[in-house]
Amino acid sequence: MLPQKQAEEAMVSSFNLTERDDREEEKADESGLGLKSFLWHGGSVYDSLFSCASNQVAQVLLTLPYSFSQMGMLSGIILQVFYGLLASWTAYLISILYVEYRSRKEKENASFKNHVIQWFEVLNGLLGLYWKAVGLAFNCTFLLFGSVI
Repeated sequence: MLPQKQAEEAMVSSFNLTERDDREEEKADESGLGLKSFLWHGGSVYDSLFSCASNQVAQVLLTLPYSFSQMGMLSGIILQVFYGLLASWTAYLISILYVEYRSRKEKENASFKNHVIQWFEVLNGLLGLYWKAVGLAFNCTFLLFGSVI
């Protein structure tokens, strides 16, 4: 009977400790100034960006082992490096196009104070109306099929 009573007392004392720790965490959360409340409670723009990025990265990372098993380790690493270089080059080209479009528009005295430049605007401004339509069609198709997956 004595070991059972000791076990009950240990459980009750550990429950009291966790209850006190929970109260201390609630007091720390109520301050609202901590990094924890900024990162973990959501609702911010940064939170949504991190969520989207982690979802995209997670989808790719989950398929990597299967891809590597199909093509082999060496060719998998070579293709990953190639895709990384290709993605970096594409991001570089897109950023240059954005800078070129913005500099042209600023010469025309356009204000970007309350305006975010969209990709189809860059295509229209630098390449013409046809490429704007192609860009919009691609984005809409990608969003439609991306939301289904």
